[in-house]
Amino acid sequence: MNIVATQNPIFDKSVEKAIVFLVHAFSSTGHNPKPVILHSIRTGLYLYQQNYAQDVVVAAILHDLIEDTDVKIEEIEKEFGLTVAQLVAANSFNTAITQRNERDLDMLHRCKEGGKWALLIKAADILDNSAYFQLRADEELSRWLLQKMGYFLELSSKELAQEQVWHSLKQRYQELRQSSGIIA
Repeated sequence: MNIVATQNPIFDKSVEKAIVFLVHAFSSTGHNPKPVILHSIRTGLYLYQQNYAQDVVVAAILHDLIEDTDVKIEEIEKEFGLTVAQLVAANSFNTAITQRNERDLDMLHRCKEGGKWALLIKAADILDNSAYFQLRADEELSRWLLQKMGYFLELSSKELAQEQVWHSLKQRYQELRQSSGIIA
């Protein structure tokens, strides 16, 4: 997959198609109280602005659909192709795993197995979600989120250490550790 995306009408039309698909899915079957549509768009647009390939950007926009709506991976594959479906699947937690920590670790490991592009999407996802970190009143959950972020940075360093999103995430992790007073 080519890392540099050429921003052109065909690319942009694919991104718009993903956004429309996302909004329709959340409007009809979405069940996450967070502003997931905006989060998903920001995650994809971050990678779009960094000139990543079309499939990476589209998958980033769609990364929360499987866990937060009734959309099935087969629908994503039909609409956007196998590569996008595989990237979305890697970035979706396994609903059969009920314990949050285990479910998150399983997803991070599937991103690692999915390769650099799956990890890149997860990095952009975690970076965008980090804005919600300080809104968490639950110290145990905050500790877990920091641990997860640190674990992901370590897990993905080989593949992503040259990527801007990884460095932005690492900087955010250090800021959150300092400002929270939580030892992760």
